[in-house]
Amino acid sequence: MRQRIPTTRIVIAFALWIAALLYGVNWLLAYSFDGAKVELPSQAPAEAQRGLGKEPTLFVFLHPKCPCSLATAENLKQLVSRMKRSEIEPRIRVFYFCPADGDTTWVTETRLYAQLSGFPGIQQELDRDGVLAARLGASKSGHVVVIQPDGQIAFSGGITDQRGHEGDSLGMQAIQAILLRRSPPVRTVPVFGCRFFAGVKG
Repeated sequence: MRQRIPTTRIVIAFALWIAALLYGVNWLLAYSFDGAKVELPSQAPAEAQRGLGKEPTLFVFLHPKCPCSLATAENLKQLVSRMKRSEIEPRIRVFYFCPADGDTTWVTETRLYAQLSGFPGIQQELDRDGVLAARLGASKSGHVVVIQPDGQIAFSGGITDQRGHEGDSLGMQAIQAILLRRSPPVRTVPVFGCRFFAGVKG
């Protein structure tokens, strides 16, 4: 005769299963929506002001191995396409984090780099050890800083509203407003992406 499992054990097992499920859901939500908070410095450092044109310049900081940033790259292309319809060609400089002793192929032979290669209006560069990213307050992949011709920082933050999520976002709306010389709805938004430096939450 088969032995019956005590009701107490069933209740305990069910409670543990529910607890594990809730923990997993909570972790997933935190991972997807808990972006790095951003502070807006007033002025860009001197090295970021070199070569600024007559229109705002977008400095985009990406980690070449970050899968979340494929959505950032796609949103960036969408933003360029939108601006072209308004006869505006934004200047965009994309900086890829690269270790100081890393070969250039560590960046150039990635899906992320290929996604933006050859796209009009986007200039791709290396940021060795993330030096420029750190000076502009960018700690996570997907961080965009918009710098005005006079060196003032007009916007700092992400252009996705969660990790790996393509489509319109508050960050994209803010940048679009700045490029159209309108008042942006916000000047900072959280960044959802892989971190560049140790000790950065998220």
